[in-house]
Amino acid sequence: MGKSDIQSKDLLQWNEYFADTVNYMLFDGNQVVIPEELKELDTTELTIVDDVVKESVFIQKYRDVLKRAIIRVDKKAIYAIVGIEGQTDIHYALPVKESLYDAIRYAKQVEKASASLKKESEGEKISGAEFLSGFRKNDKILPIITITVYFGTKEWDGPLSLHKMFDEAIDENVLSLIPDYKVHLLEPTKITDWSRFKSDIGILYQLISVSNLKNGVKNVIESDKDRFRNVDNKVVRAVNFYTNTTLPVDEERGVTDMCYAMETFKEEAIAEGIKQGIEQGIEQGRELQREEDTRIIASLKERIEELESKINND
Repeated sequence: MGKSDIQSKDLLQWNEYFADTVNYMLFDGNQVVIPEELKELDTTELTIVDDVVKESVFIQKYRDVLKRAIIRVDKKAIYAIVGIEGQTDIHYALPVKESLYDAIRYAKQVEKASASLKKESEGEKISGAEFLSGFRKNDKILPIITITVYFGTKEWDGPLSLHKMFDEAIDENVLSLIPDYKVHLLEPTKITDWSRFKSDIGILYQLISVSNLKNGVKNVIESDKDRFRNVDNKVVRAVNFYTNTTLPVDEERGVTDMCYAMETFKEEAIAEGIKQGIEQGIEQGRELQREEDTRIIASLKERIEELESKINND
């Protein structure tokens, strides 16, 4: 697992940030998913598939973060499985990658139902079709929603649906027969309304969105100082990682005043610049002195050679 994967997983596993990301991406920032109602799930996606020659094929994948959520819409509570994947680079086969994650998780739910069926059906009458399916007629599985958070700043130009991965020449009538899979992509550079985020995770996404601009991070922090006074250290570390800054983190308080940190960072940068300037000046002075010494020595050698030549001629 790369450093970026570890960083995103470490941050998004927190229910507050997970729920805020889901609510922004799927529900326009409305508080539909409640952090306290989230339940952590095993992120290992593992299934066994029998191929055409009846050999078992093991498929194992690892998600970044996966939780069971309660989605409350129109006074109804719906249970669902929600996953969040972090991407630092553009992935041109993302629809296939994510659809495989979801398919394995659906298969896992069916396998669980099958195990339950075999255990509970002793002495219970079940139909032949239910026995062969390993799934009762009235059994249900939970819907799965996967969100991808893109931590890069280069515009995403990869396909966001399975259909977009097909040749454009495919006839529409044929295409309509093929189920599509659409990607839910959170791309910070495309976000315009930051008020929809209710936690510090919005600060991370906003600073990422301007990190490719000159003084972008500095300008955003200074434009709304109250918002950046007490930022969770986990978010500040992520900001440093994804925006390539080195803001000092207030370990003692657990939260960081990013405005003060930015000023400290500027002062340290100026001091470091002055120090480097002095060192470069000293080195340049030494280099000039070496050049002057070399010139004088060459001149003296030339004069000595002239004198020796004159003496020899006399």
